Amino acid sequence: MKCNGSSCHVHCPRPGKVGDLPDSVCPVFLDKMQEADLSSLPRRLPSRPALTRRALRCLAEGPNLSGLTVEDVSSLGLLLCELQASQLLRMSFDVLKFSLEQMASCQHIPQRHRAEIIQLVKSTFGDSSSWSPEMMEALGPFVLLDDNSTSALPNKPWMKDVLYSLTSGQQYTSNALRKKIFHLTTSSNAAGRNKGSDIVQETGDAFIQCTFLFLTCICVPLFSLPATRSVDEELSVQLIEELGMNNVYWTHTQLAGMSNEIFLTTLETLGAVCDYGDDQLAELSKKAVEVLGPVSQMTESVVMQLGCITRGFSDADLEELPFSRDALEDIEKCGWNTSQREAVWRGVAQHENLKAQQLEAADMVALRQFICGLNSSEFRQLNVDAFKDAVGSLNDFHCCPRGAQQLKRLAVSAFGNPNTWTEAHVSELGYIIIGLNSSELASLDSAVFSFIGECCIPLILHFDVLSVAQLEALGPDNAAMVTSEQQASLSDEQLAALERAVIGSPDLTQRAELSGSPSLNVEGISALVKPFLLLLMGFLLL
Repeated sequence: MKCNGSSCHVHCPRPGKVGDLPDSVCPVFLDKMQEADLSSLPRRLPSRPALTRRALRCLAEGPNLSGLTVEDVSSLGLLLCELQASQLLRMSFDVLKFSLEQMASCQHIPQRHRAEIIQLVKSTFGDSSSWSPEMMEALGPFVLLDDNSTSALPNKPWMKDVLYSLTSGQQYTSNALRKKIFHLTTSSNAAGRNKGSDIVQETGDAFIQCTFLFLTCICVPLFSLPATRSVDEELSVQLIEELGMNNVYWTHTQLAGMSNEIFLTTLETLGAVCDYGDDQLAELSKKAVEVLGPVSQMTESVVMQLGCITRGFSDADLEELPFSRDALEDIEKCGWNTSQREAVWRGVAQHENLKAQQLEAADMVALRQFICGLNSSEFRQLNVDAFKDAVGSLNDFHCCPRGAQQLKRLAVSAFGNPNTWTEAHVSELGYIIIGLNSSELASLDSAVFSFIGECCIPLILHFDVLSVAQLEALGPDNAAMVTSEQQASLSDEQLAALERAVIGSPDLTQRAELSGSPSLNVEGISALVKPFLLLLMGFLLL
């Protein structure tokens, strides 16, 4: 690792260097691999599979892995997560089973390996529909990697608890998993209700017997049992509260049948759901007016409770709602479109008596994505110093192209022309980078391209103006995010440069780590460098 001022550069061995390691360093190499934090390396860095191949060569002679033991596999550390199904299949059956059981706890399995790994799990342990609760707890993470496998899980009584356990603490769960939990929750609730239905069925059978036996005194009481359940009872308060964000899977018809009392009682829970469809929002906003009165009479506290349901109102109604700056934080993730952002900004400005030229850094941070709702004239009135202080909190969302260009103009005023932007600037500006025009994009220093956020890459226009050096500098993770449309605009020479970025060019096996950047801090650098330190010393002596 070399440091210059606040910048540190981590040198990861090139694939060729790793492959050339002599057998004499294998004990030290394997020891360090058990300690290595591979999460600090780009997931598509070619050195990752190279490290895996070299570790296997240290443990076995040639491609034959049948002699590997459980202890050998354990010595791979996190490299075990990098193994392909074809490599696992060369192991003995007992070691294969052990390896898969250990891999179930991997935080990341390469996307390109997942389908074959999941198929190998099924062929080794059987289809997940026949698994016991214990097997599901041990191997369930594999199932959750595949949406089809998740959707096909049986609706067994214990399944919901196991899925909750497997996903505890996870920030992201797939739509397939959320929908499966919804069906498990509602079906278990329905199972309780069906006990009554079973009695009703028994009532019918009893009636036949009673008819023949003329036991009217017995039959009549049985018919007092209810035979049907309303939609209102399906959407109970208890069920809605238990489902939380998974209430998104109720149909608009079911939502329309909810009673006013249940809607009012569960309003905050329903309002917290951020990904309703248009038909669901139409029913919920209609219910809101029915229960709470017209938009013109809604209070600030009511708007806070409605949350994402407010997205179902028209732009005119949004402009009339008494949005406060505090409410914006709760509704930010609700999936607003451009015209809605503009309407919400006008509503906030009116309710809080805000003027664009008076916005301070704290106001801009509070507005978050709704700052995209300002018009061109209002953008020009923003205070540059206030924007400079706030920009670090405005870099994880993107406006429409018009808004991105307006924010870019502010960035130029605050930090100078793009050709002077450093890695720190680009990292802090985030999505604002997509507002650059072709000449500005072409003027960026090649060194900053690995600091552009992965999610920004597909949104960058004018991709064809990038030089070979800039494309190569993207690095594996960013280069892999380039879309087919962006690639179609590139020349053969540019495509070759992009390919070198994806697979790793000899000149691109080092990534600059900038002090103070999220996930690129000193602790992260240290975690990566320490396990490789002795290995790198060996390289210097070769």
